[in-house]
Amino acid sequence: MAIKISSIRTLYFYVISLIGLLMIAFSTADLVNTALKTWVFPKAEEVYLRCPYDYPQPVAVEGVPARTPEELAADCERERERALEERVRGRQSSAVRDVSFLVVGIPLFWFHFRTAQRERREEKENS
Repeated sequence: MAIKISSIRTLYFYVISLIGLLMIAFSTADLVNTALKTWVFPKAEEVYLRCPYDYPQPVAVEGVPARTPEELAADCERERERALEERVRGRQSSAVRDVSFLVVGIPLFWFHFRTAQRERREEKENS
């Protein structure tokens, strides 16, 4: 019975080690992706924004004053700025998530893998 419990315990440590390793791998890949899009290939994430007000001439609706082309252009520019801010916010959110996964995943993997290796070694010595 002691051998079974020991084997289950070792398996548990290897499974948790795998989870930690996957956390490290995916967060590192996402950080590299974010870095490449930010500094190497900045146009890869460029927002293709077509203003909803891109009409050749302002469309007038009865009872609503017609908007000038300057107002439409200002709205379009505000929308582009909002989209850019949203992209920056998304990158920062992704970086925070990835760094936190690394902060948790590295010790999780390191501790559990070391423990699994030690228990496996002890099992072989006792056999």
